[in-house]
Amino acid sequence: MSIIIDKLNHIYTDGGSIENYALRDINLKIEDGEMLGIIGHTGSGKSTLIQHLNGLLKPTSGTIYYNGQDIQEKDYNRKSLRTKVGLVFQNPEYQLFESTVIKDVKFGPINKGLEPLQVDLCAFDALQQVGITEDLLDASPMELSGGQKRKVAIAGILAMKPEVMILDEPTAGLDPKGRKEILELIKKLHHDNNMTVIIVSHSMEDMADYVERLIVLKQGEIFADGTPKEVFQHYETLEGIGLAAPQMVYVLNSLRKRGYPITTNGITVEEAKAEILSLFRRKEG
Repeated sequence: MSIIIDKLNHIYTDGGSIENYALRDINLKIEDGEMLGIIGHTGSGKSTLIQHLNGLLKPTSGTIYYNGQDIQEKDYNRKSLRTKVGLVFQNPEYQLFESTVIKDVKFGPINKGLEPLQVDLCAFDALQQVGITEDLLDASPMELSGGQKRKVAIAGILAMKPEVMILDEPTAGLDPKGRKEILELIKKLHHDNNMTVIIVSHSMEDMADYVERLIVLKQGEIFADGTPKEVFQHYETLEGIGLAAPQMVYVLNSLRKRGYPITTNGITVEEAKAEILSLFRRKEG
């Protein structure tokens, strides 16, 4: 279920003659089943890019292909596309509008035209996958905790059986425990449902720990594209555009500059831990 972006441009105007590029000449292929991260400074075009992937925004120029079809073709069914490419917004309040949790999660399958029994099955399966218990089904979504709201928002997309799930800052505003819980959930959903997952985040640690491929945007253009390890080893270049690498990159490079024989380019806590323990073992040996 690949997504191909070909020469995508998106221009905002101020109502007059001044044009501002939110996206400029974006060329990108997102493979079926990828776990992809997108990072960039505020205003780099991250949110604009992901809103093109299910047709919420129309390009100024360029083409987006989903499974080989141009999603802006006149007769293309963009309503159907949005059930296949689901977008979870940064603020779940923008997505939760029904009076109860169960009604909210059923909204997508009902709108998709499923039979009542299928609606129930899809909704209850989605809620079970995200860990929302039966005692919360009749609660108002607005009364839930931040983490629970995000789970319900994810369930609302999941109930439509998407092939691609896009999450815009899914851990924003959560404490460390809540952040880890949501990210582990996303990782599990990616694995269990065999779907493409795209995460937009400001957290370099989250990107290091969870995604397989990382896109860096700078002023609406692709600045870097590679594995997290490939991208973060150029941390000084990232600093030049207002970003940083995960803390473990700085720890290991600091040790290396002090003369310690660091042999890997670890980016996660576990990788740094393993390298430091190996260093001590080599020293003792």
